[in-house]
Amino acid sequence: MTVVYSFIWILISIVLQVLVFNQLHLYGGVVLVYLLPLIKMPVQINRSLQILIGFLCGLIVDIFSNSIGMHAFTCTFIMWMRLPLLHMFVVADEMKTGVPCSQKLGMPLFFKFSLTVVSIHTVMLYLIESFSLFNLIPLLLRILVSLILTLMFSLAIEIATTKRN
Repeated sequence: MTVVYSFIWILISIVLQVLVFNQLHLYGGVVLVYLLPLIKMPVQINRSLQILIGFLCGLIVDIFSNSIGMHAFTCTFIMWMRLPLLHMFVVADEMKTGVPCSQKLGMPLFFKFSLTVVSIHTVMLYLIESFSLFNLIPLLLRILVSLILTLMFSLAIEIATTKRN
């Protein structure tokens, strides 16, 4: 059930990214809403399948954003690095199954994990997009705005969807 739920969230987030969030710019930054379902993908899914899902997710965003493989590359890299990054914050034995979420990891660890993943993705995406460091200040502003907006939106969704005991 968790795997099916993850795929539904991925599809919804891609649709929202393509139809809504790609149109909303603040200082050149965009909310990258499709990252949250990738961050929260169940750990027990085969790692090769996770990487393939990341690639397909990025490819679909690329197709509708006309961005020539940038999202596919960064999502593939993030999904390749996701489990090693998760194990930097959590002991491997504690996270053999389930979904990395605030309820399981605790909000501070989930925030650090999300911050790391979103930071790597955002920096890579905008560096590939600009392909130069000539306009460094606007580039850093876009990275910072996208990072902050994505984290705020992701944490708001995480808090809103967390089950209360």
